[in-house]
Amino acid sequence: VAAALLASKAAEAGCPVTGVKVSGSQGTLCIRLEKQPCHDRQECRQVILPLAANLLQERMVLRTQCGHALRHKPCQLVLQPAKRFTVQAGIASLAKEAHQICGDTCSVTHLPQGKTLLLLSDGMGSGSQAATESSLAVQLMEKLLTAGFAVEAAIKTTNAMLLLQGPAESFATLDMAIIDTYNGAVEFLKIGAPPSFVKRVHEVGMIRSASLPIGILQQIEIEPMEAQLAAGDIVVMVSDGVADVQASVAGKENWVINYLRRLRTNKPQEVAEQILAETKRLSGGRLRDDMTVLAVRIVESNALQGKTAG
Repeated sequence: VAAALLASKAAEAGCPVTGVKVSGSQGTLCIRLEKQPCHDRQECRQVILPLAANLLQERMVLRTQCGHALRHKPCQLVLQPAKRFTVQAGIASLAKEAHQICGDTCSVTHLPQGKTLLLLSDGMGSGSQAATESSLAVQLMEKLLTAGFAVEAAIKTTNAMLLLQGPAESFATLDMAIIDTYNGAVEFLKIGAPPSFVKRVHEVGMIRSASLPIGILQQIEIEPMEAQLAAGDIVVMVSDGVADVQASVAGKENWVINYLRRLRTNKPQEVAEQILAETKRLSGGRLRDDMTVLAVRIVESNALQGKTAG
């Protein structure tokens, strides 16, 4: 669809293209196309690049092999999202009861405008019912935000849907971070969720909020928190089962900070698995809740160098 639409728009602009191929998915798109040489009129950059950026709602970077310079061969164009950063993710989960489904749900999703959505939801209690609640919250948020809904509207819609689930009490926490892969800006938003952690080298910061879970009240408080990420930073989001493993200790989440400071690996999957293993050790093997860790690392992108638009 994107290939046909781009070819149509280019023809309307008086710059017809041939052989349009689109590979990858949103966030990792690669568009390759050919066009007749423009005799050095810079149609590639003046027409095709802005068209693609506007159509895909992404800043794009262009690499071109000029047909005019190659003695009237077709121009070869490659377009990709112009992102400064990429996000590497790792997820580790453990159900409270052996052979039971984990009631936490998490996901990493590409959004329009070069943003990456991190979501972690903890349903009430544990097991399949909790999984149903958390899965519903995550799926609704993904669909609404991918469709272009504003964050506040998406959260209120998801909250209303959970309230309508029936007379039985049904609620879920919602832990969310939206990372702008163009500049590293991140917006955290927590509805009933425990703190998150940001590790930079050996320093660890904590992001916390006191909002109630969704599906409890008609009106919910939405208080986003903003931060700036840099290459190499690791963001860790956890469910209550991890945060509350030392519930009787003052500053119960501090163990995560201290553990992250000592942790030597920077691979997100290893970070998630090792935090989960330490949580299980601290619990003495007697889990009081489902446990999930979502860890992501911010990595400098190896995007193509060239002109950008968007």
